[in-house]
Amino acid sequence: MVDQHSMRHFLVFVFALLIPCFALWTAFSALVAVPAIGFVHTVLTHWFPDVVHGLHLQGHEGLLLTEFGELDGRL
Repeated sequence: MVDQHSMRHFLVFVFALLIPCFALWTAFSALVAVPAIGFVHTVLTHWFPDVVHGLHLQGHEGLLLTEFGELDGRL
């Protein structure tokens, strides 16, 4: 019986913290993504200078632009 009470207490605690943690994660995702995007941009442009055209942050999404294209339907 003690195990069920302990498990119930743990689950209530997890679900009580889940909503505020998700809200913080959503609110501060852009602040966390900016340094990561900057680092990845630096690494990719140095490792693949002929392939990577740019890496930009648009809202909460990173957009990777490459030099790949198509000619007559072929990559």
